[in-house]
Amino acid sequence: MERRAGLGGFVYLAMGDTLACEYAQGSHLSICLQHGVCSTHELLTPQDPLPRGLLQIGIIIDHLVILEQCLRADLEAVRAGRLETTAVRARCAQHGYSVCGLEVNAKKSFSNQALATFWGVDVDGNKGLVRGTSSRLWATIFITL
Repeated sequence: MERRAGLGGFVYLAMGDTLACEYAQGSHLSICLQHGVCSTHELLTPQDPLPRGLLQIGIIIDHLVILEQCLRADLEAVRAGRLETTAVRARCAQHGYSVCGLEVNAKKSFSNQALATFWGVDVDGNKGLVRGTSSRLWATIFITL
């Protein structure tokens, strides 16, 4: 793979080239740890069991997901902004990214949702279901047929 100078004269690595994904993953994790977005006991990792607290925080390259458990009775208060949520941590992440010169994609951002799609999965917090995203399922069924 050829390396090319990018913005500001920095040299960027192609995905999969010379551990580029690992560097990106480590960089985003470092930003989140340094800016109080998460602690190590809240992190979702492939090799460890799920964190036992009310928060599970995962980072895959540049996709940060903060999962918070709450009572169904409190869900309307959370959506109305009457209860403190992980929005504080999301703001810490946005601040950390801006300090490092990284932009947040507002189109991919969401907050206080019981239903969400990210990392190739659909999460239904009301039912407690996590499954592969249906858009990928239908494409796979189509290809198989």
